[in-house]
Amino acid sequence: MDPITKYLLNEGRFLSDQTLYADIGKFKDKKNRLLFIVGTSGAGKSTVSRKLSKIFKTKYYELDMFWNVIAKKYRYDSGDDPQVLFLNEIKKLIASIKGRAIIEGIDICWLWDKFLKKEYMMNSSFIVIGESSMKVGHRGGRGKDWSEYEDAFKMWENWAKNNPHKLKTIIDIFKGKSIFKNMKIIANDLQKTNKDIVLKKGFAKDEKI
Repeated sequence: MDPITKYLLNEGRFLSDQTLYADIGKFKDKKNRLLFIVGTSGAGKSTVSRKLSKIFKTKYYELDMFWNVIAKKYRYDSGDDPQVLFLNEIKKLIASIKGRAIIEGIDICWLWDKFLKKEYMMNSSFIVIGESSMKVGHRGGRGKDWSEYEDAFKMWENWAKNNPHKLKTIIDIFKGKSIFKNMKIIANDLQKTNKDIVLKKGFAKDEKI
């Protein structure tokens, strides 16, 4: 069985811990402007993003923080879908970036089919962190200051109260199974391209990029 197929079959299982790199060399050589890093909560996205931003002397953006951005603008009685507002905010962010940048977040999973795949897959670099579900379950959220996301939590709480018929949307966003499934889709899509794909065993923050 080739390593890519093995990766796709094992990703998201109890002990899967392979990280997929796509066209990292092109980001190093400044041929690709953007590097997207995706993984589950606790997989090390922020850690590796900070590390790489220092190595490549470039900015990095945590998509999580943009939930707070829209939460401050959100009118609870407007009926606006927070996902739509978030999507529009991220589109504006990426369009505004000059030079190279690193973008990390679990939200890349659901933004993939919305616009990232079509507009950025072919000319960007990617790291898909395949940390095991056991490890991320143990580590996820540890050391994170969740008070930073208070506005975002309130926004979702109010939206859910006003839109109980759309509760499935929230469940889909935060459901781990859905995230692992979408990570498989991203990895599968990447390996169908002519990108330089490398698989490495181990936690991404310990890798020498």
